[in-house]
Amino acid sequence: MAQAPPARRRLIRLGQLLVTGALFAWLVARIDHATILALRAVPAVTLTLALLIFSLSQFCGALRLRILLAAASHTARPPPLGFLLRLTFAAFFASNFLPGTAGGDLFKALALVRQGTALGDTVSAMFVDRLANLAVAAILCGAALTLGAPELLAHLGFRLDVILPVSGGAGLVLICAVIALQRNRTVRNWIARIGARAAVWLRVPGTLASALALSVLGIGSSILAQWLFCAPLGIDLGIVALAAVICLVSLVALVPISLNGIGLQEASIVVLLTGLGVSSAAAVSFALLSRLLVIGASVPGAILAASDRKLLGRAPARPSQA
Repeated sequence: MAQAPPARRRLIRLGQLLVTGALFAWLVARIDHATILALRAVPAVTLTLALLIFSLSQFCGALRLRILLAAASHTARPPPLGFLLRLTFAAFFASNFLPGTAGGDLFKALALVRQGTALGDTVSAMFVDRLANLAVAAILCGAALTLGAPELLAHLGFRLDVILPVSGGAGLVLICAVIALQRNRTVRNWIARIGARAAVWLRVPGTLASALALSVLGIGSSILAQWLFCAPLGIDLGIVALAAVICLVSLVALVPISLNGIGLQEASIVVLLTGLGVSSAAAVSFALLSRLLVIGASVPGAILAASDRKLLGRAPARPSQA
């Protein structure tokens, strides 16, 4: 796929920067004395424990990627788990703070290829890795909204009797578009290659199940870490309702209108929490603490990206699997 011209990329980046700045200005304007008091009410022990639990999601991501890499290639061993864990932390930093929404994926792909993993296997495993995480987030979001926070849908103006027909119509349009595109030989060959890759994964249901389970554990650790802030901040929400908010925010933050979701994540948290009856001071404090978790978990990644030469270095050929 051709990249956008440099002038267009700069314009897009400028727009994202303006949106990020505007959202943060909106957030800062809501910080008052009550917000500062709420932040001071969170013990350092709670913050440390939350950071440790939050970081478990990186371990789940590294293990999930190793399982998928092992299934993608039957001829070479995947990189060691220790290497993948360091790479996952470094890619997490890249995703959140380096330019470009795909910075972390590009960093990870480059490191894996230089370690001897075939490019096709790398792309295939990383695609399924991202898809598994996205699918679990969407499923958990829908389940948590239905079970724990149905009032949030009403507050935001969502109605299932409208969403379902619209989604069905969009799916029908997509199917028609795919059928039309298949008349183009280039597109048809591209779809065939994608289909062949997908068929490979369908032959390893155990691997897919393991990947989905690790995605559940990873997202669950993120939810649990942030739930620890509720009691000190005086937020009276069950963990299911909070899961609905966090999963919905993670999906909204994928919309590329701000720099790597910065600002958009915080604003979404405030809007959703206040929609559930949480005070503005507590909601803003929760949003700031959630960002602090991301920053804290990114620090090891930043150090590794800057100092660990083995991440992007070339490794000797790994032995083939028996």
